[in-house]
Amino acid sequence: MAIILVVLAVAAGVVHFYTQSISYVSNFKTNNGFVDYTLFKSLTDFKQITTEVYNLPEVELTESANTLSNFRVSFVEETTTSISFTVVSKNQNHDHKLAQESILKLINNNRFLNNTNAHDLEILEKKLLFLDKKMSQLDSLTMNPTEFTNISSVMRDSYELYIEKLELEEKIESTGKFDIIKPITDIKINKRPIIIFVVLYLILAAFLFLIFSKKEKFPVD
Repeated sequence: MAIILVVLAVAAGVVHFYTQSISYVSNFKTNNGFVDYTLFKSLTDFKQITTEVYNLPEVELTESANTLSNFRVSFVEETTTSISFTVVSKNQNHDHKLAQESILKLINNNRFLNNTNAHDLEILEKKLLFLDKKMSQLDSLTMNPTEFTNISSVMRDSYELYIEKLELEEKIESTGKFDIIKPITDIKINKRPIIIFVVLYLILAAFLFLIFSKKEKFPVD
């Protein structure tokens, strides 16, 4: 019985290996657009591709919906500044890079994300105006110093404000704007090796053997 179970387990493992469903997997990464990930996840759904959710013409939304219907899309916050996307298809001929472009277009035109970012941008722009005003005051003080003016201190403060202004302008430019920072480079086949199926069926065979061996009654001399 043990030999029969082992043979059946190996045969079942081989059959399972050749009949398993094959998936084609690719990955790409975007920046986080200075959007809180929890908020991003709650407002992003690639199954509800409608004009109510995305600020795009209906023709483009239909094209994106048709493209993404061939894929299973998942995403996770990889770092505090990036989001990693996984795209899975069952057909080798499905265009993963087209799916990547469709996803990028959708998240950049998500109405809810854009509305949320509008408030943040308003605050950032007010900060920028404040910095400009402070820098103008320092420039005026440099051009027309008083007897109590410390020029080196004023120049240092002006430089620090300039650096802060550049960082703020970069943040304003990037807020709500997603870009590919690591594109799809290859497509992997998600096919489990044959040894995994054989081992699993051998474990099942061993379990069955133990059950049958305990039920077997041996004659007593």
